[in-house]
Amino acid sequence: MVDREPAKTFEDLIAWQKAHARSRADKARILNVAEASLEEARYHLRLAIDLGYMAPNDLPARALEVARVLGAYTATIASRPA
Repeated sequence: MVDREPAKTFEDLIAWQKAHARSRADKARILNVAEASLEEARYHLRLAIDLGYMAPNDLPARALEVARVLGAYTATIASRPA
């Protein structure tokens, strides 16, 4: 086991450093999976509301806002030079 100083900030964490060392292609793939999962969640929310399993609420609108933010982040990653 390697002796290390305790992390003082989140940037000191090894997991954070590795997550931010990913290639642009890896980030694009991960974001694509996130977008697909979000769309599946939106579908199930809409279905549950339509079938009367849950009352109409603002969750679909919130999921749509998350989709917009995720889409903007994906576009930013894709537009950056390699």
